[in-house]
Amino acid sequence: MDISDLQGATISSLSEIFLSETVLRPPSIRQYRLVAKLFIDAEGDLPISKVDRAAVIRFRNQVLARASSVTFNNYRRHLRTLWNFAIRHQLLATNPFADVRPAPEPRKRKKTITADGLNYVLDFLRQEASKPLSDQKRLKPAWFWLIVVQLLYATGIRRRQLVELRWGHLDFAQGILLLVAEGSKNYREWSIPIPQHLIEPLAILRRCTIDRIGTSNIGAHQIFNVTLFNPKYQGDRLTVDHVHAFFRHLSKATGVCITPHRLRHTIATNLANHPCANMRSVQELLGHTDLRTTLEYYVETDVEHLRKMIEEVTQKTIAQEKLAI
Repeated sequence: MDISDLQGATISSLSEIFLSETVLRPPSIRQYRLVAKLFIDAEGDLPISKVDRAAVIRFRNQVLARASSVTFNNYRRHLRTLWNFAIRHQLLATNPFADVRPAPEPRKRKKTITADGLNYVLDFLRQEASKPLSDQKRLKPAWFWLIVVQLLYATGIRRRQLVELRWGHLDFAQGILLLVAEGSKNYREWSIPIPQHLIEPLAILRRCTIDRIGTSNIGAHQIFNVTLFNPKYQGDRLTVDHVHAFFRHLSKATGVCITPHRLRHTIATNLANHPCANMRSVQELLGHTDLRTTLEYYVETDVEHLRKMIEEVTQKTIAQEKLAI
């Protein structure tokens, strides 16, 4: 199929032409197809010219009856992109998905982990690492996953970035880690520092990796390949599903809800509330192209820090007030 096939295009043909011409990751391709199918299930595989504002509103109401506003807004963004593609190719003049506003989304607190919670998880993994491998159950090898958790917290990287890390991306001498475009959500490539206290654990992991596979082409090998140390993991490389499963088991074992994204929010918040905070540096660490994303979605207000600032600013004035009771 090509653009010439889009004259009189239906929803399904529009989505397939869009996907054939756009470079996307497999999860994104699956999501576009899913959203197009959901809309087709609701309205039928209409010619795109027949999809109007009323159809979008019907779809919105149907989705909101069973799912959250966040879900509808996600669907709306995907469908709006498809229709914008049609407009760019002069197949349509207007975009009904742009005409219907997003559903209001509740602004919930950022999902962070308390210092006590994080310390408890780290101590738990250290204790597990001291046990024989056979006693570590689904969290083994605990020493390996301890390094993973520490690195995720120290760098704020995403699961996919963790999976894409290769030994050639890590400069031990400079303490610098290169985050490549393949693992980046916005296809950017940038470097971030590694704290000194993580250099030795990473060096130990590298030596253990070499013991398993040798030094040949070590630079191209995954830094965190759990399959080398636990044969019960399927495949020959670490996957996003492996990481997800580990954190699910870790949360259940410790009673602390912990995920890579919670660790990402936590380091962002802790850095932002540091006395020497530099929000541009936090933005660069997280790889955001827009500082507003960092501030709005990743940084939780430190209530005690805010309390201290309020007290310092107001206590002199308030202290002068004499209440007659």
